[in-house]
Amino acid sequence: MAHYDSLTGLPNRLLLTSRIRQAMNRQSVQRNQLALMFLDLDQFKFVNDSHGHTVGDELLKLVSQRLEGLLEEGDTLARLGGDEFVILRVIHADDNACIRLSEDVIHAMNRLFMLKGGIDAQIGVSIGIAQYPENTASTDDLLTFADSAMYHAKKSGRNTYAFYNDALTVAANHKLRLAVELRQCVQNEELELYYQPQVDLVTGDIIGVEALLRWHHPERGLLSPFHFIDVAEERSIIHDITQWVVETGCQQLKAWQDAGVNVSMAVNISPRNLADVAFTQVVFEALDRTGADPRFLELEITENTLIENQANALKVLEQLRDKGVGIAIDDFGTGYSSMAYLKRYPISKLKIDRHFIKDIQSQSPDEQEVAIVSAMIAMADSLGIGVVAEGIETLHQKAILHELGCTFGQGFLYRRPIPAVEMSELLGLDPEGECGA
Repeated sequence: MAHYDSLTGLPNRLLLTSRIRQAMNRQSVQRNQLALMFLDLDQFKFVNDSHGHTVGDELLKLVSQRLEGLLEEGDTLARLGGDEFVILRVIHADDNACIRLSEDVIHAMNRLFMLKGGIDAQIGVSIGIAQYPENTASTDDLLTFADSAMYHAKKSGRNTYAFYNDALTVAANHKLRLAVELRQCVQNEELELYYQPQVDLVTGDIIGVEALLRWHHPERGLLSPFHFIDVAEERSIIHDITQWVVETGCQQLKAWQDAGVNVSMAVNISPRNLADVAFTQVVFEALDRTGADPRFLELEITENTLIENQANALKVLEQLRDKGVGIAIDDFGTGYSSMAYLKRYPISKLKIDRHFIKDIQSQSPDEQEVAIVSAMIAMADSLGIGVVAEGIETLHQKAILHELGCTFGQGFLYRRPIPAVEMSELLGLDPEGECGA
């Protein structure tokens, strides 16, 4: 029980660590290499959330059986927990052995899994590979390095493999330092919200703003979320940051409402937030403390966020809707673009991704892109869902969107993201009366 996984019967982390140490001692004499392959299943969470933990457990057992069928004498297959597996193999002077095994594993995981109850599951796998003694002579580091390589494989598109290298060490150390700094950024008052106006394409009137996070890093200057949001999500710092963003956005919204300006306030939330059962309480408490009108607050989520958090998403979004908070789908068209979730979830607005808007900017726009945008607008209109076009940069884009029936938009044509003081002035307010966001 101490050394084996109770579900699959495979060695667990404790036994795996012992076998790695023993293998290192043997291979230091025999001068062979060891390869540690860290496997993380792709789309397992979707299957587990959609069909329940019983089906998920059955799938994990079948995965372990398929992997065992790929083993050679002397290999160790272990389950670390969840959907993470490890293969330890001795490499006998064959540089391509890891590649061939990785490709065999990917092929095995890509084959359809037929589960009880007539359920068919399609998954994939991301693989990270670290080697002894090439990468490290430490048991713990070998696991850590293979884990880092696996995350690199996931970011490269999933369902692939990646070898560990020194560049990943540099990236890992950078992430570690960034995580330490992120944990202090709220207390040190280094965060700020910038605002980008959303306008009526006919009148040019500002009908809303999108709140965009910025970090005044003490050494690197003003940073957009692109530079740090992944680390915040990986290290679960995103919850504190989101709480600050929602609270600050509601404060600013209330300040504008008190000044007689009623514009909607769109705030982006993370997939981690939607999976958190306490997230709605964070939003409701921010609204109560600030006194902001919830009808003018809008939370933006991506399409993939809905799919990845199906078990919790509907309940959370319905609670927000009942409070009066709007729900917008950000970057629409880049994910699943499914009619099913548009009908199932209480969505009030779609934001057409800038990628589609960019391709209709020429005097002879791509007819297929125009047709896609037109279909999105028509679909949203038929469902009673509002539409905002992102990334409008030219008058020509604006004209085409207006012809297609799009009512609202945002982009550099109107204004880049600006601090609260400048946004207040743009709204025709005295900047002295705005809230210091």
